[in-house]
Amino acid sequence: MKTFFSAWVRLYWLLILLILPSNSDGQVISIEEFFQTKLVSKETTETFSYDCPDKYYSSKYSEKYLSITYSQQKAINTEEGVVDIPIPNRVEIFNSQGKLLNIEAEYEKFHVTGFIEGDKDHYIFSQGIGESHEIGIYDMEGNFIKSLNSGYYSYSSPQGKFYYNQGGEYPLSIYDENGDWQFTIPTGGHLSRANAVSDSTLLVFNRGTLALWNIKTQEKIWESDIPSGLKGYVDRSSHIQFSIPGNIIALHSLEGYYCFNIQGDFLWADDDYDFHEKILDYTGVSKSSGDVIIVYSKIGTSHSLFAKIFNHEGILLEEHEIKLGENVKYARNTDFTAMVYNDYAFIRIFTGTVDQGIGLATCILYKENQSWSSAVVSGFWFLLNEGSQIERLIGYDPISKQIKGYQIR
Repeated sequence: MKTFFSAWVRLYWLLILLILPSNSDGQVISIEEFFQTKLVSKETTETFSYDCPDKYYSSKYSEKYLSITYSQQKAINTEEGVVDIPIPNRVEIFNSQGKLLNIEAEYEKFHVTGFIEGDKDHYIFSQGIGESHEIGIYDMEGNFIKSLNSGYYSYSSPQGKFYYNQGGEYPLSIYDENGDWQFTIPTGGHLSRANAVSDSTLLVFNRGTLALWNIKTQEKIWESDIPSGLKGYVDRSSHIQFSIPGNIIALHSLEGYYCFNIQGDFLWADDDYDFHEKILDYTGVSKSSGDVIIVYSKIGTSHSLFAKIFNHEGILLEEHEIKLGENVKYARNTDFTAMVYNDYAFIRIFTGTVDQGIGLATCILYKENQSWSSAVVSGFWFLLNEGSQIERLIGYDPISKQIKGYQIR
């Protein structure tokens, strides 16, 4: 109950913050305008575009792939009368070169739950009707490989050597590569979160502790107490973030950010947040460097978000204001995870603007001359091939109603 109430208070204050009058000079811009006026030091080229006749519903992202689920409106009879609701009808999967697959719906409920990337890449597809559900593994040509027996929804280790269901307030179940049950990590009926570090290890948060489990031996490698400021829970959407090269594990609660090294030692925290002055909104960890970005909002400061960039040791490198702009009349979170790279960070939000109405937008932080700048771009955008000489940007542009890909040099 406390978690639900805190999330409601957080959303309430963010809405109050963002409907106040603004003197900001920012605004929601198109992806083309972002390239032409903001990211001027880079050479960008559009590499593909696909029309989207149906409405965007949801997406799943990995470092190599993006799946998008589309929907169509369907009239449903309710006690209040006939209501049009979005019903998923197909899924498309893209890589940095363009569209790979178009998956037509066979059941009422379906989505790509994740990607397995290794010598041969695969995707995990969940589908069902009513209370009956099945999960299967498919190759990137859409060919069926095998079924999993692990229930309605599963997370995968990096190369699919084990699967697990997020525990919530229930025991955390572990399954082998065929989806057969192996063992259960007890949670004592308390909220738990998990994230696979490798094909043999799993990070688990449960009731004020963080532990690393060896899945092969079914034993804890280590367990560490979390500072009392975490108050017994972590954010549900961001799970547990980590960077092996950066030697950092990060937990995000509504009141702060708490960082450990891979050996389980507590490193540092940024927990100066509350519901009276400033609210922690988004966090993210760079998979390569271990740098941390924390995005927060200030009560009484309209139409701006604020980003703090730390290195993995907890040293504050920079603090930056993200100006949402005068034309933004409404904004809220889509999730609480920022996607952080060496020179970019992507923060997804919903916005309501004077000229475009309610839609998806992305706060893009980008580094030029070792300093961070930002822009609010219409649609949602992801970076593929990060760290290579040619980086790929892919996303949904609601202005043209297209999925687009760009290369950045």
